[in-house]
Amino acid sequence: MAKIGRPKEVNPRDKTIGVRLTDEEHKKLLAYTENHNQTITQTVVDGLNYLYEKKAVDK
Repeated sequence: MAKIGRPKEVNPRDKTIGVRLTDEEHKKLLAYTENHNQTITQTVVDGLNYLYEKKAVDK
């Protein structure tokens, strides 16, 4: 019998982090995500990748 449902992802995002923001920081984040048509997750991952690349260049 064939399996039913979504196929498993190769590299699933199953780790969770939490960040506490001020009201102003949260508003800025939401404005950024809306202006760039991204989710909060996409924005945070892009920001982390930017930091990783910047630190690699600085070395």
